[in-house]
This record gives sequence, C-alpha cells and structure tokens, in this order.
Amino acid sequence: MALGGGMSCVKYLLFCFNLLFAVTGLIILIVGAKAEYNAYPYMDLTDEKFYSSAPVVLIIVGIIIFIVAFFGCCGAVKENHCMITTFSVFLLLIFVAELGVGIAGYVKQKDLEASFLRSLNESIAEYPTNKDVRNTFDIVQTDVSGFWFLKS
Repeated sequence: MALGGGMSCVKYLLFCFNLLFAVTGLIILIVGAKAEYNAYPYMDLTDEKFYSSAPVVLIIVGIIIFIVAFFGCCGAVKENHCMITTFSVFLLLIFVAELGVGIAGYVKQKDLEASFLRSLNESIAEYPTNKDVRNTFDIVQTDVSGFWFLKS
C-alpha cells in the first residue's frame, strides 16, 4: 500500500514538473518571438549571422521543450515506461543544448559589441545615400533618445 502511494506521488510530481516545463517552453517561445520582433530593425547594423539567428533558436527550443514536456505529461499520466524514458533522454539533450547556447552567447557577447561598432562606423557613411541605412539609423536615434534620463 505504501509503495502504491509513493508511486502515485511520483506520478503527480512528474506531471506537475512537466507542466512547469511546458509553461517554460511557452515562455521561451514568446521571449524568442519578442526578441525577433524587437531586434529586427537593428539587424542591418550588424554583420554577424549568429545574433540574427539567436531569437529563431529560442523559438525552436521553446517549441521543442513544449512538445517534450507535453509527452512527459502524457507519459506520467498513462504510466508508460517507454514514453518516460524517451522523455528523460530528450530532457538531457535539451539541457545540454541550452547550456551550449548559453555559453556561446556569453562568450560571443564582446564580439557582438565589436561587430556592432564596426558595422555602425561602416554604415554611417552610407546615411545620406542609402534609404535603408537612413531608416535604420532614424529608428536607433528615436529609440536611444528615450534613454536620455539614464545618463548621469
């Protein structure tokens, strides 16, 4: 009787944690979509393809986490050993992928700044002649002018 109660507790804990993972996957998906939407005007100012694809990676990872967590919830509720084992392997792979992306983002943080400054300096010369560059710089100037109060 105690073993059955303990397994029932594990079953519902696994379901609850998978529900939490599903919500986390949706949050990552939403953050990636918002980052893609907000960063789009500034992508013309950088020549790094890694940074323009980072929000897309977040969207894909969010979808994968949501799907895997959904299968984990189903495996927990149905008590299917194969689904739970597959779910565990997928979670391990997702954790390793997130760790790798996090480390790559942290390591390449300085490269983004250097690339951004280099691209800014190269493209400012095209401001009078190139309409796309002019529009991008106008957006940057409008957005940055709102932060005047942060400078002390």
